[in-house]
Amino acid sequence: MSDTIDKLKAIVQKADFTDEQKEGYLQSLDGLSKVKVPEINEALAQLLPEAEKNPAKIREFMWGMAKVMLAYVKGGEAGVKQLLEQQIAAAKSQ
Repeated sequence: MSDTIDKLKAIVQKADFTDEQKEGYLQSLDGLSKVKVPEINEALAQLLPEAEKNPAKIREFMWGMAKVMLAYVKGGEAGVKQLLEQQIAAAKSQ
């Protein structure tokens, strides 16, 4: 897992992000390295090959996590479920 985080950090450092964005993404990746949740580890492993091709995928991943956390704070599991349902509906309409 730490190998994946290290590779993602290297991508962030080389990417065309602002210094503030880089700092935030690096701090977030540090935090995620301490989380022992298999689903998060799996998501990061899936993110890596996409981020190698397109560093902006890291930004999308971080925004997605932030949206889920905010939905959870506002409405618990029901809030997250509602967010996911909205995302699925939006994807189907495209």
